[in-house]
Amino acid sequence: MYIDDREEELKRRGYVPGDRYLHDLLRQYQPGWALARQWAGFDREVEELQKVIAGLRSLVSRAASELREAGAEDKSRRLIRTLDDR
Repeated sequence: MYIDDREEELKRRGYVPGDRYLHDLLRQYQPGWALARQWAGFDREVEELQKVIAGLRSLVSRAASELREAGAEDKSRRLIRTLDDR
């Protein structure tokens, strides 16, 4: 979490006039932070979360299909539109 907080701070502060150098600093730190995340299992957690998200998207898509079949076309379209916006 420290890395995420620090990364976000450098990104945010780098947009302040006169502090653009912070984006360069961020680019220098990123390879080391990537290694730290890998060592801490961050990549594995992201992969797990992506699987959960894919499962939820599939569930919502299936629900939209069943709504359409049940005659609730407007509700079905809203669900599909919400999925497409993400």
